[in-house]
Amino acid sequence: MFALIEDGYAVLRKGGIYKPTKIYVRSQYLYAAHGGGYIRLSKHDGGTSCRDVLYEDLVLPFTPAADQIGRLMKP
Repeated sequence: MFALIEDGYAVLRKGGIYKPTKIYVRSQYLYAAHGGGYIRLSKHDGGTSCRDVLYEDLVLPFTPAADQIGRLMKP
């Protein structure tokens, strides 16, 4: 399941609206809470698994790693 990263947060942007949100880890991949669910975070230009949502800021208690296609992971 999704486990909260206590000292982490992201600032998401959608259509000019900025929203701080919590960050979670699932199967080593990083996700941000969005709407009633979660979106996966990518290292490419603040990208996420939701094409209309980008992250502007990412604060984590560790430096994230990425897999071969750029999905952010917990090291």
